Amino acid sequence: MLKIKINDIIQMFDISIETARRDLAHMESVGLLKRAYGGAIPVIASSVELNYVKRKK
Repeated sequence: MLKIKINDIIQMFDISIETARRDLAHMESVGLLKRAYGGAIPVIASSVELNYVKRKK
């Protein structure tokens, strides 16, 4: 199972923990990932079909 840690996201993108958490929450709300303790795991791409409006964002 792949997992990215929130600390890695913060360092990689040079953002605050609050920004990282907001971004992860948004990505989870559109079905791109599942948040897990300390980070996130990807959703299997073939099971996610976003409608045009969500993809456009």
